[in-house]
Amino acid sequence: MVGGVLVITSEGQRIRFLTERDGPEAAMAWVERTLAIYRSALKSPASHASKEHYRPQFEESVSAFEEWLTETKGSMKRS
Repeated sequence: MVGGVLVITSEGQRIRFLTERDGPEAAMAWVERTLAIYRSALKSPASHASKEHYRPQFEESVSAFEEWLTETKGSMKRS
């Protein structure tokens, strides 16, 4: 925390925060929605996500979301 404000610096932290605040189902729904938005933005030449400066950051987020979904869905099947 910085000055009483939670600072989130990674997608994993965002997901943990949402899971704790809203529950795992809501976090999964958010990740799936955000993943679709980011994938679409990366494909659109008009989007800032497709620009050279931002593309690596969005691609990193997409990878983090995909990894989390794979792990989470896998652990749900085993439960």
